[in-house]
Amino acid sequence: ARLATFENVGSAEFTLHCGGAPLSDETSVADLSSGILELTVPLLG
Repeated sequence: ARLATFENVGSAEFTLHCGGAPLSDETSVADLSSGILELTVPLLG
């Protein structure tokens, strides 16, 4: 939710992954075992 607010986009417009698995909105970055995050944003058109 914070990232969506920061980037001024709806949270339904992108997906955040860690270790190949999508993260829920309730997931805290401090709880993740890997320091690598992937952000997937769909392209229009």
